Amino acid sequence: MQFMLPVAKLALLLFWFSVLMVAQAPLPKPFGVLLGGVALLLVLMHGAMLLFYTARLSGSRDVWLDRLQLMLFGAFHLYGLARAPADAQCLSVAASESRSSGCQTD
Repeated sequence: MQFMLPVAKLALLLFWFSVLMVAQAPLPKPFGVLLGGVALLLVLMHGAMLLFYTARLSGSRDVWLDRLQLMLFGAFHLYGLARAPADAQCLSVAASESRSSGCQTD
């Protein structure tokens, strides 16, 4: 399983490279439209994942790098992130006091 994650990320990176190449030199009618539609669908899905996992990404050291990788690689980037312990999430919520949480504080 460990070798499949970089292969999947490389495949997505090649896909985004091909989308950029199509922007420079368009493909014939059905292929260019299909590639653009798939690219738009991926951007929407990865954007929704970015909104959904914003709280999980806020505890990382490089938040913007994680956001960029999530937009590029989607769920494949989430496999690489270590799940933060519940206590650390409670401490960060208690420190910021910007939102209510189910964590108990003394």
